[in-house]
Amino acid sequence: MKYIKLYIIIAVFYGLSNAAIGSEDHSDTGTVGRDILIQKAQQYDIDAICSLGLSGDKVVIPALSKMLEEARRSDVGYRYIDSIRIALARLGDAQVRKEIINDFDSAGHMRQRAFKIASEIKGNDMIIAIAGKLDDPRPGERDLDVGYAAPRHLAVIALSQSITDPSAPKIDLGRITSDEENVQRWKIWWANNKERYMVHQ
Repeated sequence: MKYIKLYIIIAVFYGLSNAAIGSEDHSDTGTVGRDILIQKAQQYDIDAICSLGLSGDKVVIPALSKMLEEARRSDVGYRYIDSIRIALARLGDAQVRKEIINDFDSAGHMRQRAFKIASEIKGNDMIIAIAGKLDDPRPGERDLDVGYAAPRHLAVIALSQSITDPSAPKIDLGRITSDEENVQRWKIWWANNKERYMVHQ
């Protein structure tokens, strides 16, 4: 029963709506449009933050960085904070991207969030870091009645979402299981294909 609960928690976590990804047109709307988005973002509008992150406009990085700093001093909740981190990472903020990778070594909910974020923002640096956790021997954890998957199992899920190569192993994200067979399949594939990602990092 505890494993079923763990799988459900993982499935729900990875099945959350991609509010931080968005589906609308995020093309550059000029200075006026950019300023409007920043104002909305400062009012906790996650869609506006998403649009800034997908705009490719690095001019907004200082504004987003300031929002992140202020958010961490308040009690706005992790979804707002993570949306800013995702936006900054997509805009190429090296410090935030490194921070997300470092969070792979954190515990429980924070670690699970880090893998989820990494699978959304993608990039070879993220893929390489995720794949590195396929060899992480640490077990899953429990916090009261909530179970969190082991790093290597989170890596399997994140790689399945990040890598589009048809030769890569795939798992049914609608029926997530934390088994070692999937870990081994991904280890083998990564050993044979990792050079492509390292060369273009």
